[in-house]
Amino acid sequence: MNPATIHKTLSLGVGSWLQFERCCKRTEVLSEAYISYPICQILNSHTDKRIVSEFRHPVLTEERPTKRGRKPSVDFVACDHSGEVEIAIEVKWLGRSDVSPRSLIWDLVRLELIRRKFGADCFFILAGRMGKIDTFFERNRYSGKYGGPKNRSILKHKSNGINSLALNSSIAAHRSIFRSLYNDYPATKFPNRLATTRATPLITDRKPTDYQVYVWRLAEISDEAWFKPENIPHF
Repeated sequence: MNPATIHKTLSLGVGSWLQFERCCKRTEVLSEAYISYPICQILNSHTDKRIVSEFRHPVLTEERPTKRGRKPSVDFVACDHSGEVEIAIEVKWLGRSDVSPRSLIWDLVRLELIRRKFGADCFFILAGRMGKIDTFFERNRYSGKYGGPKNRSILKHKSNGINSLALNSSIAAHRSIFRSLYNDYPATKFPNRLATTRATPLITDRKPTDYQVYVWRLAEISDEAWFKPENIPHF
């Protein structure tokens, strides 16, 4: 199984399926749960592993086993019966409800923990109307400011270049996000940073009302260091 093939196939396959559903006039039912069908079909066709949805996160669940509430999970994984993960996927749908920068970053962090633990191929999928996606990235610049050197997006959605994201940033605009993420895991080891790269979408010239699917793969990086939030003063 070639990770680059999976990356491209998810982008083209889910994107093509969305266009088919639009041709069938079924856009009113489109949602994060609804696009699970093409994702599972693609995973089934490219791996002999079992496909599991809402898979308990193998790192974070162990770190807080006595906590009440919903256990941390991953939207989709391809794994063997021992729980060894080969592929992990998180999905976000930009529809009537918005996606917060905090939620997006937490998805990426959870995927990066799995990538490092298993050497798994991890992907993040964002889908919705093109205008909504563009507005989301413009409004949710990571620094919270415009025009400065720190003004960067959490993900690159207009190019396939590598984008690096620091996970222990001391920048004031980032602190509140990370504090809320790490609040339940003060002694957990988190990676210093992660990197993502986008696959070219099915159609690059879209109108604001058209549907679009972006797929990012979490990439290997040279900085494999870790930190514990309890040891970082600004957390």
